[in-house]
Formats: sequence, structure tokens, C-alpha cells
Amino acid sequence: MKLRSIAPVCGVVLLLGGFASDVGLSATGQGQGVVRTVGGDVPFYARTDFVYQDGEWAVVVFYRPPECVPSTFNLLDFYDIPGAFFCFPPTTIGWEIWENGPGVDPTPIKSQLRGLGAVPVWLVDWTEMEAATADGVLTMSELQGMTSLLRGSASFYNESLLIGRKITFVANGALEDGRMFHVQVSHHDEPPIMNVSIVVR
Repeated sequence: MKLRSIAPVCGVVLLLGGFASDVGLSATGQGQGVVRTVGGDVPFYARTDFVYQDGEWAVVVFYRPPECVPSTFNLLDFYDIPGAFFCFPPTTIGWEIWENGPGVDPTPIKSQLRGLGAVPVWLVDWTEMEAATADGVLTMSELQGMTSLLRGSASFYNESLLIGRKITFVANGALEDGRMFHVQVSHHDEPPIMNVSIVVR
């Protein structure tokens, strides 16, 4: 994808040209797109804004080390500000696109994350996860106590997010028991479509 001009300003990169138009940004005047690297410093612990499941398995991808996630925090609340920033090191790195910039917009327009080589990925039997989340609460204590829990690590992780529109992510790696896993998720908000594939072999 071609960029006509990129200029760094105090750690923020102004994005002009073809890429800006692709995400619906103006290349001139107010509202020009800004890009910044995020270094994986996202305000949440895991991808738990939804319970991603394929009818057999549910998957939880961690952006922070599981051992430093507060045991009583409700993962279904997703955001924990500023708590998540004290749980480190991050397991991913990436960048964000903002219409005006952090501190002005509530969220970026788009983000892209990739794994740093060992992204924790946990799988749980969907029936057990469904029962555990029926009350709208899922804590680390509950998750760690699930009898079907399979812990793994993704050597490859890639995620693309268009806020309010769609998220896609792919994770490949190995479980602690030696089996391999492949996770592929595509979730569109409008129209609401979710495709989840979780393979363990």
C-alpha cells in the first residue's frame, strides 16, 4: 500500500495519501490521520470483548502475561485502565491509526498487532465456558479452575481491527501437552457475522 508522505512528530506519525483514503481519513486539513506505534501497550489483558468460540472450543488470547492479570478482574469488562498498563511485558507489538490522535478521540480507527513470539492462547470447552460466563462474569480464578482448560503459546499471532466494523486474528502454536493448534477468527459488526475456526491436532 503506497504512502505519499510520512512525517514523524513527537513520536506520532502523520499519515497522508492512499492509505488515509483507504480508512476514510482526510489527507489535508482537520481530521488528517495519525499513526503511532503502541508497543503492545493496550488497555486490556486479553481478547475477551466477546467469547470467541466455534461450538466446541472457546479461545482466549492474552496481550499480557496471564500471571499478572488480577485474579478477581472481570475479563468480560475487557478494559482495565490504568490497571492493564502495570501488567507487563506485553506479548504483542503494533500500531494504531487515529483520526485526530490520542487524548482527542476516544479510540483509534484501526489497529494492527503481531505477536512477539510467545503469545499465551488458552482453549476451553465451549460448554464449560458458556456456563461460566452466563452470569456476565469471567475471572482469572474461574478460567484457571476450568477442568477442560488447555494452555498454549502462539509462535505466530496477527490481528487487524477496524473499530466498530470488524476484527480478524490468526494464532498458530503449540499446547503444553505437545499438540498443535490453529485459531482463525473473523468478526464483523455490521452485518453481525462471526466465523471462528479452532483446530487442535
